[in-house]
Amino acid sequence: NIFFNQLSEQAIEYLYSSGQVKTLKKGLNLIIQGSTGKSVFLIIEGSVDVNVVEKTGRVKSIMTLHKDSVIGEMAMLGPCQRTSNATALEKLVVLELPTDIFIGMESNKLKTDFEKMKSRLEISEFVSTANLFKEFPSEIMNVFIEAGDLVIFPKGHSIVEQNESDKTFYLLIFIPFN
Repeated sequence: NIFFNQLSEQAIEYLYSSGQVKTLKKGLNLIIQGSTGKSVFLIIEGSVDVNVVEKTGRVKSIMTLHKDSVIGEMAMLGPCQRTSNATALEKLVVLELPTDIFIGMESNKLKTDFEKMKSRLEISEFVSTANLFKEFPSEIMNVFIEAGDLVIFPKGHSIVEQNESDKTFYLLIFIPFN
């Protein structure tokens, strides 16, 4: 999984031992649009339809997520408003990871692992909302998320030099600071 594949064994053990396994029947909502999200879910078995209810009342399916996918990942940073529904397409088994678990990681010896997940989350958020990636299949977007590193350069810092040989792909995101 793109959020957990770069974590230490210690961090993986911490997450699995801190989480709770839950089972949902087909047709039940794991996540409800507009509710406050206080957990992240790792799909262990089954699949979910991620959908939104538009202003017209029409339900629009966005994607289907399967085993080893993470859903509700913005809750890693704290409670947040859910922007979509996640409906079980079949019997669904998930590992529920409450927000507090991630806050605990940030404040102890797993801080480096938390920072890795946070970086993946920030890259994921940008890639999933940027017009550049709008028509890309999720598999291609995941390549950018998994392989990418979020690096913040100070104003005036040179990223590449003329005539320099570099095989790195840079996606520049300008963040205004006050």
